[in-house]
Amino acid sequence: MTRCLILFPPQWSPFSPHLAPVSVVSYIRKSGYLCNVSDLNLEFYLNVLKKDFLQNILDKSIESIPALTEELKSIVIPGKKAEEYNIDEQIKIKKLLYLNNIKNSRLEEFEFVINNVESSINLLNDKGAFYYLALASNAIRVLNKALEIVSLYEFPQEFSLYSFINKYVKMDYENILKYCNENNIFNEFYKTQINDILKEKYDIIGISLSSTSQLFSALTLSKLLKTANKETKICIGGNYASRITEAFEKKSDFFKIFADYIIREEGERPITELLEYIEGKKNIQDVSGIIYSNKDNEIKINEKKAPACLNKLALSNIDGFPLEKYLLPEIIMPVQLSRGCYWEKCTFCDHYFGQTYNVKDVDILINELKTLQEKYNINNFEFTDDCIAPSFLQKFSEKIIEKGLKINWYCDLRLENAMTQELLTLAYKAGLKMVLWGFEAGSKRVMQLINKGIDIDNRFEILKRANKAGIYNFAYIFTGFPTETYDEAMETVSAACDNPDIIHALGTGNFSLGKHSFINSSPEKFGITKLEDNEDFSSDAKFILKEGLTKQELLDIEETFIRKSLQNKNIAWMYLNYRELLFLYIVKYGRDKVLQMQYDCNII
Repeated sequence: MTRCLILFPPQWSPFSPHLAPVSVVSYIRKSGYLCNVSDLNLEFYLNVLKKDFLQNILDKSIESIPALTEELKSIVIPGKKAEEYNIDEQIKIKKLLYLNNIKNSRLEEFEFVINNVESSINLLNDKGAFYYLALASNAIRVLNKALEIVSLYEFPQEFSLYSFINKYVKMDYENILKYCNENNIFNEFYKTQINDILKEKYDIIGISLSSTSQLFSALTLSKLLKTANKETKICIGGNYASRITEAFEKKSDFFKIFADYIIREEGERPITELLEYIEGKKNIQDVSGIIYSNKDNEIKINEKKAPACLNKLALSNIDGFPLEKYLLPEIIMPVQLSRGCYWEKCTFCDHYFGQTYNVKDVDILINELKTLQEKYNINNFEFTDDCIAPSFLQKFSEKIIEKGLKINWYCDLRLENAMTQELLTLAYKAGLKMVLWGFEAGSKRVMQLINKGIDIDNRFEILKRANKAGIYNFAYIFTGFPTETYDEAMETVSAACDNPDIIHALGTGNFSLGKHSFINSSPEKFGITKLEDNEDFSSDAKFILKEGLTKQELLDIEETFIRKSLQNKNIAWMYLNYRELLFLYIVKYGRDKVLQMQYDCNII
């Protein structure tokens, strides 16, 4: 029988299975093929968040101080400005300053973290202890500081429970290849995993690349696998891979070094067609949506087909996912109600790039949720749609109530007038506990540029309706939109922070320009004078503005936002700081008790 293995590499949050490998694995199994799965992202966190591993990194980092000090004696010149040193020199100077700070003032703090890291993981898995706010928040704090130690492995990389950043490595082919050839932290981790990965013979190993935070890790992994086993075909797919397909098309040796195939569309059908090709049932030219190199080293790009609609995909099959190991006491299962976005006109957004909007039949969806509940004892769900249409929210909520399905869930919704009081109350009765709203900006002019397609003046009324229904309102905002002024950004801060009775928590960020957004295709309309696209493995484009916020203004805005947020005293969100944890607290205690929590509370 033709055999397949799906790998999900670091870095992603280790709180639950990711939807992408779940969907692909489920479809392959439904198609009659043997398919195993390994969540290497979770294993990575469990590997590095260990006492001995952390102590070894910290000791080696401190021991490196004398040699680094000696090296910099011949480099550092008094009075020379930081920007006058080359990048490598800047990194070494910052590293020495950072390590000396740790040695002189943080060793006791880090020793505490090392001694408590494993018990902190155990606490997050404990259904009793987790629901004491002080205990859970302390555990999260310990893990984040532990990941600060992990980051010392290769300064100035930064790990957290939500991200991996190495801003000094450019996301172009040459720098990525150099990174993968070096002894990076992922190489070190994969050495402990490679034998288990290859102990069984697979025809295809698929690597799910869903985020920029996975890029370096995924390509390090694919290179190791390509070198270690010449017979097994290596395939890379996923949302992020689909966003940067132009990069793969330019590099013929990529297919010698890293992978045999790249999937440039939704991956369920193409990887199954690759299995058919391996079985001799299909020609390689007929496998939809893939990029590969033929025997003459010519890059071939197969035509895409209309993607399989959600109703034709498989119900979630999570056999093989280590549900008991994820860093929460209860699984929050990601499920898709729809794929793509029914609006698709926000100028800043390209989340829906490469997707065709379609909706899962309500009866199929209810059956899927019932199966997950009965087979895996899962009662909590995150619906990962870009946004759920009001009409579907109505049908879905009615069906949940009709079938007597007792579940808890959260999702993204748009602040549009169709979100009536009756609809939001119905959804709450059907188990909707928290909504992630795209509030975006406070300025009416900026919102018009964003083209959200909503009644801007009526947003607060919809938040009031949700609040009245009993729903916890989580709002996303960002600053730095092209041409946004300081006063307009402060309008966003005020709108978000001055209404704590209806905006209960905030997710914030600075504007970034997606390569496939409307702005990128018409930059001059948004005051962008220059686009720089020299990092072909990045899904974002760098740009220069004719007018907009300065770095200092952005820092001032961030400082004001933090100060005003602290005044609202939303203690649970302040200390939990991850929406998955917050959601479980809302399910456990109810929204109002969560909003009233104090740090030393002992609600049972």
